[in-house]
Amino acid sequence: MNILKKSLNAKIAALMSLLAVLFFSTLFFVSARLQEKGVLEEMGLACSRLERMARLSIWTPMTEGNDELTRTKFKEITAEFQRVNLYLCDFRGAISYASKTEAEHKNIRDVFAADGAAALIQSVLDKENTATAVLTIGGAPYFVEAKSVPNGPACTHCHGKSKTILGATVMTQDVTTSFNAIANFRIYTALISLAAMAGLLLSLILFMKKAVVGRIAAIARASDQVGAGDFEAVFDASGSDELARLASNLSATVATIKDQVEYQKSVLAGISVPFFTADSGAVITYCNQALAQILDLPPDRVGAITVAKAFYGDEREASVSSRVIEEKRAFSGMLAIKHPDRPDTPMSYNISPLFDAHGNVAGVIGIMIDMTDEEKAKARILESRENLQRIAEETAHVADVVNTASEELNMQIEQASHGAQSQAHYVAATATSMGEMNATVLEVAKNASNAAGMSDMARNKAKEGGEVVAQVVQSIASVEKQAAELKGDMTVLGRKAEEIGRVLDVISDIADQTNLLALNAAIEAARAGEAGRGFAVVADEVRKLAEKTMSATKEVAQAIGGVQDVARNNVEHVNAAVEKIAQATRLADTSGKALEEIVSMVNAASDQVRSIATAAEEQSAASEEISKSIGDINNIASEMSETMQQSSLSVAALAEQSQALAKLIEKLRGGADEHKQDKPLALGR
Repeated sequence: MNILKKSLNAKIAALMSLLAVLFFSTLFFVSARLQEKGVLEEMGLACSRLERMARLSIWTPMTEGNDELTRTKFKEITAEFQRVNLYLCDFRGAISYASKTEAEHKNIRDVFAADGAAALIQSVLDKENTATAVLTIGGAPYFVEAKSVPNGPACTHCHGKSKTILGATVMTQDVTTSFNAIANFRIYTALISLAAMAGLLLSLILFMKKAVVGRIAAIARASDQVGAGDFEAVFDASGSDELARLASNLSATVATIKDQVEYQKSVLAGISVPFFTADSGAVITYCNQALAQILDLPPDRVGAITVAKAFYGDEREASVSSRVIEEKRAFSGMLAIKHPDRPDTPMSYNISPLFDAHGNVAGVIGIMIDMTDEEKAKARILESRENLQRIAEETAHVADVVNTASEELNMQIEQASHGAQSQAHYVAATATSMGEMNATVLEVAKNASNAAGMSDMARNKAKEGGEVVAQVVQSIASVEKQAAELKGDMTVLGRKAEEIGRVLDVISDIADQTNLLALNAAIEAARAGEAGRGFAVVADEVRKLAEKTMSATKEVAQAIGGVQDVARNNVEHVNAAVEKIAQATRLADTSGKALEEIVSMVNAASDQVRSIATAAEEQSAASEEISKSIGDINNIASEMSETMQQSSLSVAALAEQSQALAKLIEKLRGGADEHKQDKPLALGR
């Protein structure tokens, strides 16, 4: 039975053997039965014919009452048919005549002691009937036929009319030879059936093994290779039947799976964060390089180590992966990977279940994040908090000192403010006296300044004349430059006009050529007759357009010629203007030099007048300086008083800020104490 479970060839062979045995057994029994039935029918027909012959041979002497002749006929039948026995009995079953004389005057039921014989005979004695059966008599098979002898007109003279059935004729025939032939035929048929069945089974098994089972076995072997992870397995897809299509589809499926596996491997290889996958038994099935380095997990251990052993070093530990598998939900948290030769690695994890197509948990996937940098940053933050608290304490001390100093400074500023106000009062009185003396000195300086002013006006007018002449010279130079540029532009305009003339010559040539082409097209259209009429109209329009182009070109050429003439005249006029401008420039330069000499003379006179006014101005200046100094002293005293008042306000504000700073430091201390009470992030499982 074990081989039937494992071998498709054995299953098919067993099934075909069973079907063949059932088929040939049925065929054998049906054919044997039909043969036996046919033989019995033939025997029945033969016996019926023989019985009719025997009845005909004995009927005449019986109806005549010739007993001797009747017995002679029975003997003849016995001599002729040695295996046939004929009996004639009356309605009671008593044998009147028999091929075996020893059976006469006996009850036929006693002669035939076989099972079913009495019922057979009784059935023909009760009513007119014919009955046949194969009975075993004396250990040998006999075909028995019993037939009623009805009471007819030929019998009434002896038997009367009281009985409808006078008796029966019973014929028996030994069919041992026929039954032996049937048995031999059955054996022969059985042997032939067995040989045919064996040949058919062998042919079917070989065919199934070659055409079906062998190919299925090859597909199974290839699928075993695929199941073992070998995606290079080859599926034999030769032919075009269902197995070939199956192999081809499996090959395409394996290729698709291979592509998907490679794609998934690429995706897994492309994930830089540490992660792993585990099956439903919490055994690690995949671990990327990043996590393997953290766990110190060699590649050959993947697939043979549990999550608890890899992460905690102990199989007995209850891992988060086991909880995920049991509760079918994701878990996240923190854990510390312990190392014997280096500091622990803090990691954040998120482990989620993986479900199969039926909704059952097939495994888990765990995404890990190395929190080493975050923990270091947290330590730095805690250190910064401690430093901040220390600085806050130092700042609080400084704020206290500043507050005390500001109070003392405020008192000193108030004293200095009172002194500055007294000084400002005395300086104001002195400034009034100096103002009266300065007014007298200013009157003297004013008269001297008026004389110097008149001299300056003369000098300024001469200087303005020199500047005007210089501007005239510059304007003439600018006009000369623009005239030169105009000359160059007119020259360029002449060249451009010549270039336009050449372009117009080309356009004129093109128009002439177009006119000729239009004329040729009109000639060809005229040759074409009615079919070329439309083309002739187009050619005529082209010719007219060419003529208009030629006319317009001539007009443009004439206009360009006029432009060229005007440009040449303008160039000549510009050249003459340039020469005149050069002469004007030379005259303007001469005028400018004369005005410069006049300005020099006026400057000398102005210096002499200014030296006269200098003495008076120096005296006035000294008075002004004294008055100004006193005014400055007064202003400084006023500003000092205001500054002292502002300083007092600033010091008060500084004191308020110091107090606010102290309050802020208290708050900062309170916050630092609260943070100091915070517990660090716990690492657990």
